[in-house]
Amino acid sequence: MKKFNVVLLSFLICGSNLLAQSIGDKIKTRYSEIFGSNDNHFMVRFNPVNYEEASNSLIINQESQTKEEQFLNNISIAYIYNDKLVFGISSYNSTSDIRNDGEEPIIDGQFLFGRTFYVEYDLLTSMTKTNENLQEILDDFYVAMHVPFHKNDEEHDISQMDAIKIGFGLRYKLWSFVNFDVGYNRYLNTDINDGFNKGITQFGLSFVF
Repeated sequence: MKKFNVVLLSFLICGSNLLAQSIGDKIKTRYSEIFGSNDNHFMVRFNPVNYEEASNSLIINQESQTKEEQFLNNISIAYIYNDKLVFGISSYNSTSDIRNDGEEPIIDGQFLFGRTFYVEYDLLTSMTKTNENLQEILDDFYVAMHVPFHKNDEEHDISQMDAIKIGFGLRYKLWSFVNFDVGYNRYLNTDINDGFNKGITQFGLSFVF
């Protein structure tokens, strides 16, 4: 009787393992069909270098911020869907300039929002698959839209929709999971900044895993 119980228990364990493996394989296959076959679905990006059109200057270090603040205010985390769409959240601040007649403008004088939701779409992926020469350079060329949030206690009447930014960028692979990342964005509605689009070009690294 004991031998029978041992055999039955062994059979049940083996059967359970095979069933779990089968279910796991089916889930993995279905996941790949929906979200893409690429194993790299998450991205962390750090953009410490910015070129601002408003001030015509390249900004590497913000004197008013500590090293920790500089790091935390230039980082984003994202999910890559089907190898083409990127959904993310960033700590980039949205600001506007203070411009008064007869006075020098105060660049970034008005804080608007402290966080950003963004969407990026790899525009040329399908076009470059048939051209190996273009694929290496343009495979990760993307267009983007940024929607800010997290107003804090700042008093202003600018809405999230008013402060939407649009842009484009390129992720160029340096190593298997490290990309050089350059992107440009600007306000869609320039009225919130007295007619100036407040364009900014960001340089940094993105890590895909």
